[in-house]
Amino acid sequence: MGSRYGPVIRTVAAALLFYGALRLFLRNNPPPLGTIAFGAIIGLLYAMVAFGLILIYRANRIINFAQAEMGAVSAVMAVLLVKIHHVPYLIALAVAIVSAVVSGWLVEILVVRRFARFRVGEEEEE
Repeated sequence: MGSRYGPVIRTVAAALLFYGALRLFLRNNPPPLGTIAFGAIIGLLYAMVAFGLILIYRANRIINFAQAEMGAVSAVMAVLLVKIHHVPYLIALAVAIVSAVVSGWLVEILVVRRFARFRVGEEEEE
C-alpha cells in the first residue's frame, strides 16, 4: 500500500508544507487561498502544454508549438457556449471535446502526415 500511494502522500504533504511555509513567512500579509489556487491552476495548464510538446515530439519527431492553441480553440468555444449562449456546462464540455478530437484529426491528416515523409537529414526518395 505504501508504494502505491507514496507519491500521492508525498505530493499532498509537500503542498501542505509549502502552504504552511507561505503562511509562516508571509504572516503579516498572507496571499488569499484563491490566489494560491489560481497559481496552481495556471501551473497545471503550463504542465499540460509541456506534456503535449513532449508526447508529440516523441511520437512524430516534430516540435508542434501550435498544440496549445489547438486545445485553446475548443476550450474558448466551450466557455463562450456557457457564458454567452447559456448552453448547459455538460453539453458545452461534450461539444468542446468532440471539436478538439475533430480538429486534431484534421491537423493530423492535412498537415502532420505530409511532413512525416520528410525527416531531418533525409533526402526525398523518388
